[in-house]
Amino acid sequence: MTPETILDFLRPRTGQRLALVTHVRPDGDALGSVLGLARILNRVGYSADAVVHGPIAPYLGFLVPPGAPIREASPDWWRRYDCLGVLDCGDASRLDESIRPAVDALPAFTINHHPTSAGIGAAVWIDPSASSVGEMVVRLATAGHLPIDADAAQALWTAIVTDTGRFSYENTTAAALTAALACVEAGASPPEAATYLYQSVSWAERQLQRTVLNNMELRHDGRLATSWLTRRDFAEAGSGPEDAQNLVNVLRDTSGVEAAVFFYEPVATDESIPSVVKASLRTRAPLDALDVAVQFGGGGHARAAGCSIAAPMAEARRLVLGAMAAAYFPGDRNRIDTRPA
Repeated sequence: MTPETILDFLRPRTGQRLALVTHVRPDGDALGSVLGLARILNRVGYSADAVVHGPIAPYLGFLVPPGAPIREASPDWWRRYDCLGVLDCGDASRLDESIRPAVDALPAFTINHHPTSAGIGAAVWIDPSASSVGEMVVRLATAGHLPIDADAAQALWTAIVTDTGRFSYENTTAAALTAALACVEAGASPPEAATYLYQSVSWAERQLQRTVLNNMELRHDGRLATSWLTRRDFAEAGSGPEDAQNLVNVLRDTSGVEAAVFFYEPVATDESIPSVVKASLRTRAPLDALDVAVQFGGGGHARAAGCSIAAPMAEARRLVLGAMAAAYFPGDRNRIDTRPA
């Protein structure tokens, strides 16, 4: 699978209306990739939109100024489009429910770098060696001689810099740096992006950070860090899960921690909805986050993965922490967390 797989899909569709979608609660790579590709395709004769559902994390708001090619997934939204692009998402279960009908209704292509991905549509390009889908979109543009303007470059720079942890993770390869250089040469502003991404933390997120630190526990001689947020915590902070996307890094970045897991309850408008808890996992080599995430139907990468558990918080924590202990610290007498949430 190469960029040509996607280019061959796109070439005969010049002039068509393309919807570019990504996973629920899009992070920097997801949102940056769909916006970057939409802007690239709009410059060469397509009519492309990034289609999302729900709020965008505040730290990514700078990517969607007025006039940005982004649309809300309203009822029957897909009927206005001719084809679908699925980026940074391996299967339909990771799409919001409002997005999923488009998978069956429209011809589709996939660009993804998750190793657990099967892909959606007739044209699938998956490269687990890529740092980010943002990097892959830059490579697609290069292979197809497609122009990258300053706005697309800023979106793709954001995709790359966030998924490489500011170029500090193992996926900071020569290919990732080459793609990042192409973004800067096309007009991306790293200082501007850094201001929004890392130097503009909202008061609501600070409130959540405080709660996460108050709840934080170190287990297995400090090698495993864990914390959690409940619906009540979000309500008291006047916030939502979009402000919690980076909080797992607070746990992982603690000295001596080899594995971290952050649990949170999605905010529900209907309290009768059965309990679901999201778990974000981070590990350091050689521990593999996927070893645990896949046990609960999740996915992601070796060092960053996630899953959902249909259980109350205390039970979800018991299950996942038990699985992490068994996978990473076998034989440790401190393997089971018995502290109630």
